[in-house]
This record gives sequence, structure tokens and C-alpha cells, in this order.
Amino acid sequence: MKIINDVRREIEELKEVDAQEFFVERERSLEALDSLESSLDEQREPTRRETLEIELDRALENEAYELAADLRDELQGLDDIRS
Repeated sequence: MKIINDVRREIEELKEVDAQEFFVERERSLEALDSLESSLDEQREPTRRETLEIELDRALENEAYELAADLRDELQGLDDIRS
């Protein structure tokens, strides 16, 4: 995803050219990057954080508060590791 973001930034920072083709191609390129990013995002496995957040939401919906507390603590543990 970093590569996609880097390319997107490079395209957005291109010096504008006074030609309709430039604007059309720039927009088409950005749309292609958006499409590629969406496709890759759909195919990737969820991160541990994303999985825990989904499980936490489900636990809260089911009023499984003890499980929710454990999941919250595990999420906070991930935050502590990042700090």
C-alpha cells in the first residue's frame, strides 16, 4: 500500500500542463490506483487488531462483557507494544 500511496502522491504533485489530456490521464491514473488499492485491500487477511476489534464488537452486541473486557485488554496490549 505504501507504493500505491507514493505513486498517488507523485501523480498529484505533477506540474500541471495546459492540455486537456493531462487532466484526463491524471484522473484516470488516480482512479486506477484507487481500484487497485480496493482490490488488494479486499484480498488481504485482516490484521490481529482488526480481528480483535470485530470480536470485541460481537462480544458487546451479545452482552458478553467478560469476553469484551479480555478483548479490550488484548487490544490495549497491542497499543502498549507500539508505544
